[in-house]
Amino acid sequence: MDGIRPPVQQLAARLAAFWLPDEVVVYIGQTERQLSKRVAEYYRTPLGARSPHAGGYFIKTLSVLPELSVHFAETTQPLSAEAAMLAHFVNQVSPDSLAVLKDARRPFPYANLEFPRRNTKGHGLRSATAPKKRM
Repeated sequence: MDGIRPPVQQLAARLAAFWLPDEVVVYIGQTERQLSKRVAEYYRTPLGARSPHAGGYFIKTLSVLPELSVHFAETTQPLSAEAAMLAHFVNQVSPDSLAVLKDARRPFPYANLEFPRRNTKGHGLRSATAPKKRM
């Protein structure tokens, strides 16, 4: 974190700085694969592992993970639907949340780390997942 390996308490405080207390949505995503298989892959992936599915790894830090629900809608345009949902979310974040958010310029759902692509939350975390395998 910020170029150093932080103590657990410091890492927990950094993650908490991205929590939106007045929101119920913690992650918006899309898949072109069968949703049940994709969700199962996510739950099988240990925190820090890259595969089978590391997306939304901030969610894995929540103590209420077993209590969360997945809501979905089918679409023929998953990428544009995801972008529209993220844009709507960002545009409706409350002034109270923006005032305390670590990166108020990027008020994405807690576990979304970028939107649009390559516009990354200023979380300062590096190497949070295993390195990519070299071929």
